[in-house]
Amino acid sequence: MLQASEFWNFSVSLYAAESVKHQCLLLQNQFNLNVNVLLLCCFLDKRKEQLSEADMFVLLEVISDNQIELAAFREQRIKNRGTVQYQSLLKEELNIEKQQQALLVDALNTLNMRQWHNTNIRVYIQSLFPVLTDQLKIEIETLIEATNKQQLELEKMEHKPLI
Repeated sequence: MLQASEFWNFSVSLYAAESVKHQCLLLQNQFNLNVNVLLLCCFLDKRKEQLSEADMFVLLEVISDNQIELAAFREQRIKNRGTVQYQSLLKEELNIEKQQQALLVDALNTLNMRQWHNTNIRVYIQSLFPVLTDQLKIEIETLIEATNKQQLELEKMEHKPLI
């Protein structure tokens, strides 16, 4: 059974790469994609587990109320950029993100996933956009490349001898 902390730790490590962060935020801001769902897709790809489009709709439904709360909170934080409240708002937003990840993991643990054969990011995108624009295709491929590169770097660090 998957633990929320395992997904959170993976997400923090992957998102630490500036290229991954940049692409996730670009996809969030320009195409209204959910960063936590994108990170979950990467996490499941690493585990060689595949979601179906139906699974994706279940996950999106489970987080829909939380996503509304998160979007409103994010908007409030952005409006307060440069104020003394900004850091506390950012911290609270991260707590809401963490709650959303826990909701995703709880729902994920109820699903019967199959063996991996396509990136989950592509399943996510195809479930929302039946016809992809060239720009969205480019941004998705850029994110997949960035996440693959970061995951390789993280694996190297895990296997590096401590001297």
